[in-house]
Amino acid sequence: MRMEPSEDFMYKRMDKKDRALLAMPVCGMAAFVGVVLAAAHYPVLIWLPIILLSLLLLVAAALIYWNMKRLIMPVSGCFLELQGTCFFCVQPYLDDSYEKCRIDLQDVECLIRDRKKHGFYIKIHLDGKSVIQGGIEKKRKTLYVCPTGYPGDWSDDKGEIAGRGKYL
Repeated sequence: MRMEPSEDFMYKRMDKKDRALLAMPVCGMAAFVGVVLAAAHYPVLIWLPIILLSLLLLVAAALIYWNMKRLIMPVSGCFLELQGTCFFCVQPYLDDSYEKCRIDLQDVECLIRDRKKHGFYIKIHLDGKSVIQGGIEKKRKTLYVCPTGYPGDWSDDKGEIAGRGKYL
């Protein structure tokens, strides 16, 4: 059985990135209006909140833009496949890299369903034949499978994954 993700979530990420990119100059113009009001000797209670709020929103828009830029990549080669006793997965990771895995179902320590999103965690034994690769890590024991890619949460040794799920 082979499943491939749709690209709808990447288009939503691109739209969010574009909105953040448009918000940055708007916030800059609002801060400029505050500076002009300050130069015209208006009361501090008028221009100071305008400047502070617009700078705060500018920083927030820049952070959203940077985060969305890291998460946008093609999903044409991504898939999730079950073949006999093996599980194969290729999904988006970060910064134009992909997370890849080949998991023998006998190496699976536990499956943990995510309560907040439509995904699940797979925890494997490190001494088995299974391989999980993504980013700079060569081999690790936790994989989050989701159509939108790995969120970056790491597992603890108690079975709960960052307080988000429970054993299936």
